[in-house]
Amino acid sequence: MAMTCCARGYGILGYACEYAGTKDLKQKEWVKVTAKVAREYFADYKGEGPVLHAISVEKAKAPKIP
Repeated sequence: MAMTCCARGYGILGYACEYAGTKDLKQKEWVKVTAKVAREYFADYKGEGPVLHAISVEKAKAPKIP
């Protein structure tokens, strides 16, 4: 996840992540992801952009201030 700021406001965005174990994840669950980043086409980007390829995914506690 990233946050961008400018004079007109801010935006929050997420990155695409390829992970074979998505069926084991729950909605809104916090995880720590270690991944290799590649620049490739992704339909939601409507072009090329950063795509994470998960190497490991571990359950994590939610931060005190999410």
